[in-house]
Amino acid sequence: MKAKKPLLVTATFFLAVYMVFVLASYFYLPGKLKTIVQNDVAAMIGRDISVEAFQFNPFQLQLTCHQLAVSDTPNTPILEFQSLSVDLGFWQSLFKFYPVIESIDWVAPEVQVHKLAHGFNFDSIVENLSAAQPEHEGKTSGQADSAPLRLLIESINIQAGEASYFDSSKSIAADAHLENINVSFENLYIATGADNNNPYSIVTKLSNGGTVTLKGEYRLEPLYLDSQITLSDLALAEVSDFLRNIVNADLSGHLNGNGHLTVQQIDDKPLAFNLTDTDLVITALALDDLEQGPKVVEIDTLKASGIAFDLNRQSLTINQLIYDGLTLNQWRNNNGEFRYQSLMVRTAQPEDTPATAQAPTTSPHAQSPKELPWQVDINTFSIQSSQVLFSDRTLEPAAQWNIDDISLLIEPLHLTSDQPSPLQISATLNEKTSLHLQGEFTAIPFSISSQYAVDDFLLESLNPYLASISHAIMRQGTLSTSGNVQVQTLPELSVSVSNNLAITNFELENLETHSDVLSFSDLNIEDTNITLPATSVSIANIELANPTITLEQAQRPNWELMKADGQKGLTEEVTPPNTDDKNEKPNIEFALHNLSLTNGNVNFEDASLSPTLRSSLNNIDMKVTNFSTLATEPAQAELSANVNHQAPFELKSNFNLNETKASIEGSLAALDLRHFSPYTAAFMGFATERGNLNYDFGYTLEGTKVDGSNRIKADDFYLGERVPSEKAINAPVKLGMSLLRDFEGGISLDLDINGDRSDPSFSVGGLLAKALTNILVKVAASPFTMLGSLLSSDQDLSSVTFTAASAELDEQSQTTLKALASALKSKPELVLDIRGNATPGKDAVAIARQQVVNRITPNQKVDSSALANWRQQNTAAIVREFNKRGAGKYQELRESYRSQEEDKNAADTKALSRAFDLLVQDVTVDTASLLALADARSEKIQTFLLTQQLEANQVAVRPAQGDSLNGTTIKFELETQ
Repeated sequence: MKAKKPLLVTATFFLAVYMVFVLASYFYLPGKLKTIVQNDVAAMIGRDISVEAFQFNPFQLQLTCHQLAVSDTPNTPILEFQSLSVDLGFWQSLFKFYPVIESIDWVAPEVQVHKLAHGFNFDSIVENLSAAQPEHEGKTSGQADSAPLRLLIESINIQAGEASYFDSSKSIAADAHLENINVSFENLYIATGADNNNPYSIVTKLSNGGTVTLKGEYRLEPLYLDSQITLSDLALAEVSDFLRNIVNADLSGHLNGNGHLTVQQIDDKPLAFNLTDTDLVITALALDDLEQGPKVVEIDTLKASGIAFDLNRQSLTINQLIYDGLTLNQWRNNNGEFRYQSLMVRTAQPEDTPATAQAPTTSPHAQSPKELPWQVDINTFSIQSSQVLFSDRTLEPAAQWNIDDISLLIEPLHLTSDQPSPLQISATLNEKTSLHLQGEFTAIPFSISSQYAVDDFLLESLNPYLASISHAIMRQGTLSTSGNVQVQTLPELSVSVSNNLAITNFELENLETHSDVLSFSDLNIEDTNITLPATSVSIANIELANPTITLEQAQRPNWELMKADGQKGLTEEVTPPNTDDKNEKPNIEFALHNLSLTNGNVNFEDASLSPTLRSSLNNIDMKVTNFSTLATEPAQAELSANVNHQAPFELKSNFNLNETKASIEGSLAALDLRHFSPYTAAFMGFATERGNLNYDFGYTLEGTKVDGSNRIKADDFYLGERVPSEKAINAPVKLGMSLLRDFEGGISLDLDINGDRSDPSFSVGGLLAKALTNILVKVAASPFTMLGSLLSSDQDLSSVTFTAASAELDEQSQTTLKALASALKSKPELVLDIRGNATPGKDAVAIARQQVVNRITPNQKVDSSALANWRQQNTAAIVREFNKRGAGKYQELRESYRSQEEDKNAADTKALSRAFDLLVQDVTVDTASLLALADARSEKIQTFLLTQQLEANQVAVRPAQGDSLNGTTIKFELETQ
């Protein structure tokens, strides 16, 4: 009985204690914990904390906290959750001799992290907690405060969690948000103590699929972690929301991988962080923006194997990085914006955050360790079976560029060292063009040396761009090019390019006129070398074979290819270079050693004329040598061709680029002018009947000055029928040409041209045309001067003068007519137009005088020189005739003169002369008499010319006209038959 009493007392004691524990757990502990958290803990961290309630189940040893929130801004807590339950494993702890927690369940936790200009929103909490910890003097960091601690957490579950991050520390704010976070950990073992490595295993299953497994061992002091990481089928859409705050796109794909992570703290050395033997594989990776259409980026498989990362050594090595099935879908929209621009995200700056906030400054006493350069190497970097699809929608129709079969291999790739990396790239452009590049490059400092080749590029691919600025398309043409390129950035940027280029079967068409403009079979540009910054361009050889240029003039010339808006874009005003130093020459070296053109043709058609003019320059061969800014000897140029398949044309030139001096000479032989009849019809008013042209010219150019000589000879050149034309010059063209012909029927002109090319109105062709026109007009205006020049005489052949009332030719007139006849014989196409002339003055007086003479002495002709003697001889007859006017009239007249003269004989002579003149005045000469005299004179001239063996059809006598009678001189006119 005595033995049972202590046992009963002990049992009663433990029962009473347990009952107190239960009662305290239900009624006292929840309230006390709530008070401690809301008051003591809140004061410790300097933030308000609200808790709805605590619950403790003493039977299951389970503590639960409901609706806890730690304040941050008035409307946003820094931390809150719906519930947190901790289930203690009493019996496991009892038998294991260290604490065991069966489970920790955290429901709907939300964390808000905000980075401000001066730090994070939780910095004050950390500072308050640090200030609340008591100091432990006399202990080093390696000494433990108490016995080693061991703890096992069998299960941790996080359900429906959320995490938000907002960064307003910079001018452009950024935020990120993760929702529906579900994570579970199994058998998390925590232990302290220098000799204890604690095994652990964590398996986390994400809500959107996939599992993260961490398995290994760890130690807290000193820190040591050795973990094998396995990622199984992780859905990248899980982090798509976070990525959207970096790029405006959704991420999808699945990640698998494994690796070995080691973290270790040894003494005072920096923390060692190493990742080794790591492989990652992402399948069906895609980046999708908000645009309709294919995704921006699609990758069938992205594989990174053999990843090794060492934080202390600042090195990253990847054995293989392989992109398989990469597809980039890009375009340029109507506004000229590229698709990738839509991926950029700019988050608005919070109103309460100063845009000019500065990051916290570093303590003046802090010293930054010397930064070591990172070493990043990829043993094999490869892109295979990939493509880039690009559409330029600024054009109509859009330009499509598809780069397929992309293969890139860099093995190895050194990103942070001066070691060269070999490079190989191949691809196919638009299913036809093969692209190749092979060489090596260095990342730091950047340099590249490579060989490239482009084979069979179809130039018609550029038509959408060409059509946007012109009315032309390339109907066909293939370009191939190959060469080398070298770029170096130290000691300065330098670029060296060598290139060979070939274009075959090229055709350019004007879309408006549907006519060919340019075509050629082959263009080869060989051994081109370009160097920068010392700008130097050298081309060994350019060969152009079988070029044909077709020029058509109609309502609009077919060679005006540029559109009005396209022309404007190409001719926008630009700031001219500084030319204050007149002696300064551009520092550009250019050399073209050889240029050759073979079997060229230029076809010209002018449909604005009727009939249409058609002409051509055929069999063109051209060669240029020594075309260089460095050459001391002048460049040479030679050209030979046939005009209209028959007239040989040759041109030679010497010129010096440095001295801006040049000489040009050329010749054209036996050009059949009938081809140019539409031009003579339009601008001369006559069709071309026949003729051949020979033309020799020579020009010298020095600076802007031009001096030239032109020798033009047209053989047997005759115009045909008149053609009405408003453009024809108003001049007797046929007459002028006839007068210009020499005795052999040729027209020879020597024209000198000089001017200044800086004058906007200067044009060699324009000056030639103006000079030719002026010559024709001048010759036509003074035709008899030209006739005289045929006889090497300055004699005036344009007229003859008759004695008053006479139709007889004096000796001088006969001499003139003989010379005129001789000249006209050499111009059988000319007709001399003769129209008689007389004057109511001299001729009328002379006719009246002759009529008085004939009344007194019939059938006697008396000229003016013999008139005085005739009057003396016929004094009595004159007196009798005068007295018929009235008896005694002559005596009265004589007495009046005698009264005025002392010499009676002189007075009588004057009276007799006056009486004769009065008799003449009494005679009336009518116009018919004058016309008869005029016609007699012209007939006399005609008769004389015919006696000089001049053909009758070269002399045309026109009847005299009364209203045009004005003198005794007959002026001739010339016209053509």
